[in-house]
Amino acid sequence: GNSFLLWSEDDALKATTSFPSRSFVLVSGDESSPRTCEGGTNNVDEQMCTSAQQTSQDFAHQWLEDSIKHEKQLQSDGGGIMAAMNSAGGGIESTSVLLTVYTSLTKTAKRLVDNVVQSISGGSSTDTTEDSKQSAQKDEKEPKSIIRINQNNPVWQSIMSNGTAYVHVLLVRQTPAFISSSLDPRTAATRVQQLHSQHNVLFGRVSMMKRDLPLHVPSPKRLLYRDILFAIKKFGLCKVWDDGSCSSMVAPWNIGYHQPQEQADYQLAQQHKKEGVAYPYWKPEVRIHLIQEEEGYPIEYANNVGFEVIRLARGDGQHSSGYAYLPSVHVDEIGLTSDKYIPLNETVTALPLRIGFHGGMETGKDTQSQEGITPARYRLLNHLSAALESQAEMGFEQSDIDDLRRLIAETNVVLLAITILA
Repeated sequence: GNSFLLWSEDDALKATTSFPSRSFVLVSGDESSPRTCEGGTNNVDEQMCTSAQQTSQDFAHQWLEDSIKHEKQLQSDGGGIMAAMNSAGGGIESTSVLLTVYTSLTKTAKRLVDNVVQSISGGSSTDTTEDSKQSAQKDEKEPKSIIRINQNNPVWQSIMSNGTAYVHVLLVRQTPAFISSSLDPRTAATRVQQLHSQHNVLFGRVSMMKRDLPLHVPSPKRLLYRDILFAIKKFGLCKVWDDGSCSSMVAPWNIGYHQPQEQADYQLAQQHKKEGVAYPYWKPEVRIHLIQEEEGYPIEYANNVGFEVIRLARGDGQHSSGYAYLPSVHVDEIGLTSDKYIPLNETVTALPLRIGFHGGMETGKDTQSQEGITPARYRLLNHLSAALESQAEMGFEQSDIDDLRRLIAETNVVLLAITILA
């Protein structure tokens, strides 16, 4: 059909306590042979896969692994180190030494304080238990599912034909009369409409397609040591002794000779960039945040807070004015830089997708609070997103906008303050 279910939970907050994200690999194929090519095994079915299918599916699996690894590294390093390392030529790499020193000092100080506290308290086993739980959680793998889609499916056809594709989010408040699933789609749709009329349902939608100037074709790379070796041999050794190869030597900086295909692809991409030719890209990450505003504001400022205001049937002790804010479903794309976009062409048979849900609420006494966005940061992110879009309209390069996205998304506030003061 025109849609399919990716992820469903009866209790989203509880289900995403340990792993707030889920990984998916969307694989296309005929109904007669819904096989998948998974690396690391030698099944007979995998031998039926073509080289292009194998390459596409290996790329999808590897992309998900790299994304998970990158996210864990950011969490362990506080964001600053990775932000500096992953922004080559991006304007903040000059602070990488300072960020490294800051992270090292912070970890060392925390370790010393923990040791002192543990020795004073007589070696309590609480910290050890928490550390073992955290290490066990790190060893566990994020749930990953393979979604098989017929290549004639309208959704896949739309993706491959530069059309549109959306991820729809449906959050339902748990109520006594709530039915999590129904065999009859009409009954389920009717129930959802009833819950929506009672303000118990939140909807969200994010486009997974993007058309932009060619960003995925890098310039051909040169290695400095090859330039040095060429200069030593050409202008040093060849003056003393010529073994017959000196006259036929071609400088390594002659990219058109050593890397003709890469140079041709890069020049074509630059030409399309000047002509404004847009390429289709797949956005492989979706981060969903449930944001709730519990602060009260004067009624004259209620519409400027950024949340939808609803009128209740009657006021109660919690909403004496008769008005309340609905929670907001926010799709965070501030950290989705252009290097994460996946170019689409006829050889693509598999696409990676990571969907994360962050409720930002306490889920229980024995569980950790989920990472969330406060209402103040939600308004700030909306403002920054609008500012980044305006930068693009003013003609700024995508690499400059990506640097700002990394600076905002992957650098914590303390490191930003140190960078400014430095």
